[in-house]
Amino acid sequence: MTKKRTSVSRKQIEQDLKNYTSIDAQIQKIKTKRDEVLQKYEVKLSLLKSEQEVTLLKLQSYADTHREELFEKKKTIETPYAMMGFRAGRERIANKDGYDDNMVLAKVKKFAPDYLQIEETVSKSKLLADRKKPEIAKLYNKIGVCLKQEEIFFIKPKKS
Repeated sequence: MTKKRTSVSRKQIEQDLKNYTSIDAQIQKIKTKRDEVLQKYEVKLSLLKSEQEVTLLKLQSYADTHREELFEKKKTIETPYAMMGFRAGRERIANKDGYDDNMVLAKVKKFAPDYLQIEETVSKSKLLADRKKPEIAKLYNKIGVCLKQEEIFFIKPKKS
């Protein structure tokens, strides 16, 4: 990637840095206010969510217990406050009772190999971790990889 050179004066750069730090200070001030508001309501929100979860479980238990009478005609009932009911979730594949993942895998290998999923990927994290080993450094060239480290531009405003 070729970097485009601009003809900007040192004075303009100083002004832009001043502007950048001013914007950063405003952002930090807003974030601090936001965090204070969140902190103020965090406990109350947590309590309300807990109470809501308990109520949901109570309502679900009631609906399960009285399923035949409540949902005789429809899977949903309506009250002045809300609708509640049961709806079908997404279909998924699950192991039958008595079958663990290894048992299912063995049977799929035997009876339905087209449904096996085999994924091979290069373990770049392992290659990176072993980069200081001499034999790995030689291997890089052979397998067509190299170490790269990008420079990251930054600005760190001074605290005023």
